[in-house]
Amino acid sequence: MAKKGGIKPDIRINPAQMASLRRVMRELEKTDKKGLSSELGAWALNTAKDASQMAPKKTGKLSQSYFAEKSKKSAKVFNKKLYAPYVEFGTGSFVDTKELSALGIPDSYALQFKGKGIKAVNLPARPHLFPSANKNFKILFDNIQKRIKNAFKK
Repeated sequence: MAKKGGIKPDIRINPAQMASLRRVMRELEKTDKKGLSSELGAWALNTAKDASQMAPKKTGKLSQSYFAEKSKKSAKVFNKKLYAPYVEFGTGSFVDTKELSALGIPDSYALQFKGKGIKAVNLPARPHLFPSANKNFKILFDNIQKRIKNAFKK
């Protein structure tokens, strides 16, 4: 912003504060590269473990089919059983989208498992993956906030 008469204000930067800012930015970059990848991996592993423990155990095959994968910048949890979403969300008139709504995911994702009404198969929802993901998202965000705060303390 210019002063009256078109003269620019004199801006001075404290060299010590600038050095401190550079140091914090380097720490945040390290946190991003190493810490975020580590935290994402932990989220995926914990979510898969929790979903497996919460899954219905009629035969045990559903709970044994949860897996976690991590790359440098992403992580995912999945189940290899094709019927897993029908157990998670229910079928027919029992489709339940509460867990999706809690995560901000559109209901349309769960509604695809409702069926076309050809058969009257109404199985109750037994959510286990999405509640596990939600619980572990909260832990993930807390851990990332701690890492950022620690970077600023150094």
